[in-house]
Amino acid sequence: MAAADPLVLLTAVFLLLRGRAGTKRDGRDGVCADTFTLPAALVMLHWRHTALTAKVDRGMQQEDLVRAATAAVAFGVMLAGHYIGDHWVQTDGQAHGKGLDNAGCDRSVALWHCAKHVASWTLTTSVFLLAAGWWLRLPFQTGWLVAGITVNAVTHFVADLRTPLIRLGRLLGRGGYLDHVRVVRPSGPASSGPGTALFELDQAWHIGWLAVSALLIAGPPA
Repeated sequence: MAAADPLVLLTAVFLLLRGRAGTKRDGRDGVCADTFTLPAALVMLHWRHTALTAKVDRGMQQEDLVRAATAAVAFGVMLAGHYIGDHWVQTDGQAHGKGLDNAGCDRSVALWHCAKHVASWTLTTSVFLLAAGWWLRLPFQTGWLVAGITVNAVTHFVADLRTPLIRLGRLLGRGGYLDHVRVVRPSGPASSGPGTALFELDQAWHIGWLAVSALLIAGPPA
């Protein structure tokens, strides 16, 4: 139980003494004073305890609201950084060379292109995130911030190699989607890039992990 406020205790004592004094002056009045003063004092103590408890609860709720706001902002700005990093910062060489599913793929070359893309993409999302954190004075915790950014980078790298994402999609029953949702470009039929099932699965994967990363960046419950 929370400690009672000294002012409330003094008030309770005053009411009890007042009731005793009333008893000496007038037996009938005194009985009324004793009968109603003690419950009144107890009610005041209970009210004060409830108020203190509510104050603690409000403090906990405020911490949770700060975490929720941090997660929401982190997700929003990283999503913006994701689209900038994927479609404006990424080079044509990285976009075409990073997939392990390319015909005649050189694994080491694909890994290098993918690593360069993920590095620039991570830098872009991090700039958006840190700028928002500075502007809004978000209470980032270094460890959780690094954890969120790392999860983003690792999951992006795995998906952008394409072969792991294709295998996962087929394992989860998305083979028909991958095989039939394709496009015809000037260079011929394509199974990757905007307009294809692989592209949509890729973007869904990234955005899902952005949400997970945002929750990590907000930190654990107090």
